[in-house]
Amino acid sequence: GATLAGVGAQLEEDRRRLAQTFLNEGNTLDFIREVEELAGVYRLAHQLSVTDSPRRQVGVAAFTFNLELTGSFADVVRFLAALEQATWWLTVDNVRFEAGARAGASESGATSVRATVTLRVFTQSP
Repeated sequence: GATLAGVGAQLEEDRRRLAQTFLNEGNTLDFIREVEELAGVYRLAHQLSVTDSPRRQVGVAAFTFNLELTGSFADVVRFLAALEQATWWLTVDNVRFEAGARAGASESGATSVRATVTLRVFTQSP
């Protein structure tokens, strides 16, 4: 059976891992850098803005971000999948796609899309 010390150690490890999933409320720059890096990897033009101060609910808060992405549909979907695998606890609340013009700079000549994404990133106070 599990010892009390072993259970306590596992709970502490779980608490530490959970704490790492929260964005530090005083430092949204880490999240912004992650978005910029992923946008570069997937060759997407992007614009990111914070819509408001974090809203508190039951001991945690969430920053709401609006993100506009322009690129191929496949690259936008890959970007969103990678973002979901990122370090932080986040939810994608809304995604809206609009067809764009032919992407002149695209190697494939694929039609570009513009995606408007609303997402929340959860935080705890430092």
